[in-house]
Amino acid sequence: MRCSQLMGCSISLTNPWQCRKLTTSGSSSSTAAAGPVAAPASAAAVATLGNGQSSSLQAPADGQGLLSTLITRHSSKELGAEHIGLYYDFNKALVPEAFRPFHQAFYSPRPAKLQRKGGCRSLQAEFDSTGSSSLMWRRSSQELAAALGSSSSSGGETQAIHLRGPAGAGKSIAVVQLVEWARNNGWLTLYIPSAVELTRGGFFYPRGDGTYDTLISAQHILKSFADSHEQQAAGLELRLAESAELLQSPAASAAAGAAATQGRGSLRDLVKMGLSTDDNGRLAVDCCLLLVKELAAVSAEVPVLLAVDGYNSLHWRSDYGRTISRTPRGRPVYQYRQELPVRKLNLARGFRLLERSDLQQCRVLAADSASSAVPADVAVRSGAASVYHMPRFSPVETAHALFYYHERGLVPAPPSQQQVAAMRALTNGSAEELRRWSVMITQTDMGLL
Repeated sequence: MRCSQLMGCSISLTNPWQCRKLTTSGSSSSTAAAGPVAAPASAAAVATLGNGQSSSLQAPADGQGLLSTLITRHSSKELGAEHIGLYYDFNKALVPEAFRPFHQAFYSPRPAKLQRKGGCRSLQAEFDSTGSSSLMWRRSSQELAAALGSSSSSGGETQAIHLRGPAGAGKSIAVVQLVEWARNNGWLTLYIPSAVELTRGGFFYPRGDGTYDTLISAQHILKSFADSHEQQAAGLELRLAESAELLQSPAASAAAGAAATQGRGSLRDLVKMGLSTDDNGRLAVDCCLLLVKELAAVSAEVPVLLAVDGYNSLHWRSDYGRTISRTPRGRPVYQYRQELPVRKLNLARGFRLLERSDLQQCRVLAADSASSAVPADVAVRSGAASVYHMPRFSPVETAHALFYYHERGLVPAPPSQQQVAAMRALTNGSAEELRRWSVMITQTDMGLL
């Protein structure tokens, strides 16, 4: 069975926006060494194929490796249903947030191998392992892009998608794919690769009403948006009166001096104001939250995507805390640490996007993390969002990934049918584990795995 034959297999989804049941159908074909082989519907079916049939998957014999079958030269904005299963070149320049350590945007670089981890770690691990910037355009990627694109063309209310699924299914990769796809199509996109970073790290400042502001987190979001959309933001006038009032407020004037009155009125000015000082947490957080409101105000004219990965972290606990001193009558003074709940963090609470009703025509993509320390049973209110359950890798996607890893040098030889079945069963369709264990694929035939 050739790799190109796998691409002809179609996967139909009975209900793609609820619990997903995959059925696979394949057209019969023949080779010189094998009779008709249907695409398997499950890992067990793969393992039982081949009674008297050849079970090896052959790479294309055209002298071009996999370029003619698994790798396309199209950019993400040109991809469609006909490109499902193909690998395309991911434009890293469009998504700098995915590769930047979160709390290092304003600090000097640390020594090699001691960098703070941040950004989209799944994407970094994939690129580091393969030495390439190619990603698979999965059926789930196509369905999510089609859903966001259709809401863009039809207009109306906020289109919100709550992405859920098991660990290693590819939720983080899907989010960063859609961020790159949106920016490639000219959308304004605000992307948070790890929402848990909004609940820890850096400093917090009391506001006076019982809530707290996190300066570094707010400035990181503002800087990420400025790095990707500074030119677009410069051409967009502020729509909200509270934004203009903030730019002319005494706090803004004290922070930026003369800059507070120069060229005010654009979205870029609002972002720059939040980045103008390192000692006013309230100003930075207010600018960041107003940025979301301003993006909602222009969403009827320019497509806007708000993407948050690790969204369930905003409904769990924070690492921030303060020391409380008590002096009981007749007893010595004692101190204890009081944790700050997420609802008291203005920035983190403001990015509970699925609970908001003021986002107008923005497209919202919020993905839960199943690999963090957040318990699986934490209640996450989705509001009116559509819940999309991310599927694990199908047998066909597993075969495509293994052929691609062979092309990149991770897999020593083209995988056989039995090896594909073994790796699918071993990893249970986890893309992360498939990448990790692909180097051990030859041991599946020796009974070592």
